[in-house]
Amino acid sequence: MGAAGVYRSTDKGNNWARSGDGLIDSNVVAMAVDSVGDLFAVSGSGVSRSTDEGSTWRPVANGILSSGMAAVSVSPSGKTIAAGISGVYSSSDGGADWKQCGTLPEGSQPISIVATKGVYFVGTAGEGVFTSTDSGTHWIASYAGISNAFVRVLAASYNGWVFAGTNDGMFRTKDNGATWEQMNDGLGAFSVITMAFDSSGHAYAGTNGGGVYLNARATEVLERGGTFAQSFVLYQNYPNPFNPATAISYELSANSYVTLKVYNVLGQEVATLVDGQRNAGVYKVNFNASRFASGVYFYRLTAAGNNGKTFSSVKKLMLVK
Repeated sequence: MGAAGVYRSTDKGNNWARSGDGLIDSNVVAMAVDSVGDLFAVSGSGVSRSTDEGSTWRPVANGILSSGMAAVSVSPSGKTIAAGISGVYSSSDGGADWKQCGTLPEGSQPISIVATKGVYFVGTAGEGVFTSTDSGTHWIASYAGISNAFVRVLAASYNGWVFAGTNDGMFRTKDNGATWEQMNDGLGAFSVITMAFDSSGHAYAGTNGGGVYLNARATEVLERGGTFAQSFVLYQNYPNPFNPATAISYELSANSYVTLKVYNVLGQEVATLVDGQRNAGVYKVNFNASRFASGVYFYRLTAAGNNGKTFSSVKKLMLVK
């Protein structure tokens, strides 16, 4: 993705080939994929869509007032939303038709967008973040705590956090943008220009000049501190059966080195959810299995406590699509 168009890999990124037949503009600035696997690419010339994994593309911009588009995302309800010079748009038919979603304050230039359950977030070039709880009809400024109003990228995790990449690094919110907290530990002050999550909930941040950074704890939450955890416990995931995401909780009665891994019925490791030192407490990890086939899986927690105690437990989970 970039000035040379779109590139595709079929071998986990080892090799890449250009995949831009039919793109209306090779300078692609953002992409998104919907629930059926269709791809959307936006550029200064509008929006393109691919229904064959990027082999071919066609323009889909009916209803968009200006061709200059900067961001695209897919909401949990399945709507495709896009933002650009002329505002924010949504489509409920795979991009065939678009309608404008209210208006942002005059002078705001949208450059990033994401939707969570019930809330649209739009990042701008110098005006911070705006949110809407009515599908874009009305917008309010929502960036208290963000130190740099140039919000290059927005991304949502599976457990309710929304992340904003800015010229001052990364920020996150869990109250629909009312407040934001900075999370730059290990990242420095590089501008964050892109962000993605893998199936284990690990976050990847691409920076301007600083390379790519991994945060393996972006979707893990410490729910209670160590004084509440009296033993080592691995809880049954909830919901179970699930599709496509579920939550796994565990307790640590002592500071420990912890691994939490998921295996298929053949005993092959398919995901690592936790791998590192954790303080005593109660934790919850979200596991998204959208790329896995339906069936039975197992998750195993191992903990080596600083107090000399060790713990290991295995439980079964079921993915039903």
